[in-house]
Amino acid sequence: MAISFGSDGFRGVIGQGFTKENLARIALAIVRHLRNGLDLQSASIIPFGYDTRFLAPEAAAFMAGIFRRFGINARLSDIPCPSPYLAFACHAHSAPLGVQVSASHNPPLYGGVKLKGGFGGSLMPDAVARIESFAMEQDEAELAQILREHDLYGDYAHLPRFNFGDIYRGEILMAADWDTDFRPRVYVDYMHGASSGIYGPVLRELLDLRSELRIGPDPFFGGHKPEPMPENLRELRGHVSMARDGSIGLAFDGDGDRLGVVDENGECLATHEIYAILLEHVVESGLASPCRAGGMDDMDMPGIVVASVSFSGLVGRVAAAHDLILHEVPVGFKHVTQAMLHMGALMGGEESGGTGFGHYLPERDALLMALLLLSAMRRRGQRLCDMVSDLYARYGRPWFLHYDIALPPGVTGPEFKPRVRELADLQELAGETVIGFNHRDGMKLRTAGGWVLVRTSGTEPLLRIYSEGDTPELALKQAHAVADFVGLQLPAH
Repeated sequence: MAISFGSDGFRGVIGQGFTKENLARIALAIVRHLRNGLDLQSASIIPFGYDTRFLAPEAAAFMAGIFRRFGINARLSDIPCPSPYLAFACHAHSAPLGVQVSASHNPPLYGGVKLKGGFGGSLMPDAVARIESFAMEQDEAELAQILREHDLYGDYAHLPRFNFGDIYRGEILMAADWDTDFRPRVYVDYMHGASSGIYGPVLRELLDLRSELRIGPDPFFGGHKPEPMPENLRELRGHVSMARDGSIGLAFDGDGDRLGVVDENGECLATHEIYAILLEHVVESGLASPCRAGGMDDMDMPGIVVASVSFSGLVGRVAAAHDLILHEVPVGFKHVTQAMLHMGALMGGEESGGTGFGHYLPERDALLMALLLLSAMRRRGQRLCDMVSDLYARYGRPWFLHYDIALPPGVTGPEFKPRVRELADLQELAGETVIGFNHRDGMKLRTAGGWVLVRTSGTEPLLRIYSEGDTPELALKQAHAVADFVGLQLPAH
């Protein structure tokens, strides 16, 4: 199996792609990357984190043990931890990089590896590409020796640990500019993921928590993907709807870098609604500042916000209203991080639900997002549902749809990409003239009334279709048109 880090890390079915051999290949590739570019004698520790998936702690310890074999001071988180916490640990330790064993929001059968940089965000695309290359060029004799000497279960109990929980809490509260007299009523759903051990104590201290759902670790995540989508949050939505006391709901994905939000009526906010509210809040409250490691020194330059190419046009409208420039990047937070660092962006986010802030770190952090969202409600003095209505009253409502379609059996994403590229030949889409296209990531076609993006997943055998129109009918017609063109059928929405 080719080792690819896709849009957001390496992923594979446990026992097939996610294997001891592939983990060893990745570990050795990272070691080679580090030894080629850094003085490891002067480097601080390399932090390893892991989520609540099957074999995640053992896999993290296995990889960390390989690092220590080469004299690298690898340490393991003392509890399952969110990916943003691992990224913070890299920054706090001044570590050259960190490794998180997690498959994020993927189904329970998947395991994975994410890489974080010392600046506190997703490792740069060029570094990830180098590690991918090293993994596929591995010396087979060295690999065989490593596999003989290191057992998947052998290193976990003996590795030194790290815990940055108190320092992380302090930095998050500072970045959120949190008012300690404010105790909003909130229901929280941890989705059996890695957030409860780190986020839970902070939320219990700051909020009036009405109930905490799915708090315990479960490698099967209750039989669902740990992704905060409306269909996966029925219990949370039910609690909020029944309360009728102004409570809202917060949900964290499997590794705590994506946020789901339920308003006072039990309705889930779209990710572009969350991003738009947060953008207005950090700008209007004075929190917004260029990314600390940004390369833009001219403070008279317009502010920049970053969004993935799949994000709603609402983000661009809000940015323009605040005299900000929107910069689009391919899907995958490593591209958002790169743009935030190089451009000194104020914010960066993607359609899947993660947002990073220039005044903190170039990394999506669902805990910080949640606290900033609650602070926005307090500053505006509005219910969340009313804030969304006000948003559309000022900027208009684009109708956004997202479909994931399974590829035909035996067909991989790379094999399907030529069919996606053929979409560039379309002159008309759903009865409207195509006025432009973007092939930065998949194929994005624009019409006068909207746009549609088609791309293959970097981590699963899926075709992703995103469609937005001035009317829901147009958005649906566009999605059907491109699905028909590539020979697939939209699932029921």
